[in-house]
Amino acid sequence: MLKKYKTEYPMPTDLYSWFHAATKKQIREFVNPPEGLVVNVGAGYKTINGSNSNDVVALDYPEWDAENQPLPYKDGSIAGFIAFGFLEHINNPAEVLSEFQRCLKGNGTVTIMVPYYNSQLQWQDLTHKKAYNEETWKCTFNNACFDKSVFPGESRSEWKFEIGINLIIGQEERNIFLLTQLIKRK
Repeated sequence: MLKKYKTEYPMPTDLYSWFHAATKKQIREFVNPPEGLVVNVGAGYKTINGSNSNDVVALDYPEWDAENQPLPYKDGSIAGFIAFGFLEHINNPAEVLSEFQRCLKGNGTVTIMVPYYNSQLQWQDLTHKKAYNEETWKCTFNNACFDKSVFPGESRSEWKFEIGINLIIGQEERNIFLLTQLIKRK
């Protein structure tokens, strides 16, 4: 319980509750991935626990080189991917996203957290190669002004992602993140 001005408030227990408590607005809830394997890419030292129906495994360099190798999973074999602090370090994130799409089951999810484009967090790390804002996914997957396929000219490469949640979150101006959940259409 948070104590503030001698009044007790229930402590929110998840992101949805925090957002609702802070803004008094409803957001779409995170979609649980289908039953199966969830892969935490670019995990580094971060451990994410699974749920009753999902196992979470870590995949990082040197086991997988995101810049030069396909994911070591069969088509449609993965329930979800978690990519926290990962995509901003990749030269060609569209190729990584296409690998996520290839490996995901229908209704599979990709949960992404990257530094927001104008935050100090984005620009203080010299290893960050790409910046993201709330329009990145919409522009990538749904822009009618240019070929939105992963690899232009290839019919197999249509994007199958829809944007579930797309939030700008942070505690102060310099530490702002974009938290997104993409869902693969069946």
